[in-house]
Amino acid sequence: MKRTANNLLIGLMAFIFATAQAEDTEATKADKARLQGEWTMVSGERDGEAFPAEITSDSKRVTQGDETSVTVQGQLFMKAKFTIDPAKTPKAIDYSVTGGPYAGGTQLGIYEIEGDTVKFCFSIPGKERPTEFLTKPDDGRTLAVWKQKSTKTNHMSAPIVYFEIAGPDGPKLKEFYSTTLGWTIDANSSIAAASTGGLKGGIRQDPPEKVLYFGVPDINEALKKIEAAGGKTVVPRTVVPGVVTFALFTDPAGNRLGLAELGSYPK
Repeated sequence: MKRTANNLLIGLMAFIFATAQAEDTEATKADKARLQGEWTMVSGERDGEAFPAEITSDSKRVTQGDETSVTVQGQLFMKAKFTIDPAKTPKAIDYSVTGGPYAGGTQLGIYEIEGDTVKFCFSIPGKERPTEFLTKPDDGRTLAVWKQKSTKTNHMSAPIVYFEIAGPDGPKLKEFYSTTLGWTIDANSSIAAASTGGLKGGIRQDPPEKVLYFGVPDINEALKKIEAAGGKTVVPRTVVPGVVTFALFTDPAGNRLGLAELGSYPK
């Protein structure tokens, strides 16, 4: 009986640990998705002194995937690979700096996301992580508040980012489209965006079909909406390291279509 109770306890602890890990992973993915895109500076300060207006008004932050960069008055100020840990309080962010004055160093920081604004506080390399969103004279910390640039346009909120054309004879399809439409198609059957007006594509040797891929910030959330509206998931969220994070679904009419997670693929 005692052994059975111990086994149940061990199993329960393992379940709780695995559940916590899954929640951390989902929280990390959610925050990382919210940090994507282009941001403009609202306010900033260093060592207790506010940035002048000409700096805040002409600073831009761009995040794509796990890389972020900051330009000030058109000049690169900082570029870094980053990791986040939303389970910590305050939420933690680490930079492995690849460009700018601190290139080669590591910066430890904290962040807070609220709506379309994000707040960061970082220490210079070699200093401990801040514990509050505050700077003081000579503390080597930078505090900045950024507002996300609106992505609302008159176009689709989930733009077409990729397309595929499949057929039983791949080489013949490549020859057909390069001859008739002038597409540039490489040895890997990738269609150059420059030859299609800006949209990348690919040729596949498979049963005939055409697949459009729509860019979304969170594939799992998009699939929930698709299924609730009568669509079906064909391939769930799948990560191809260094290439793309994608999924496939069918709409109520049976058309097979794809999703690509924004920021997960090279431009």
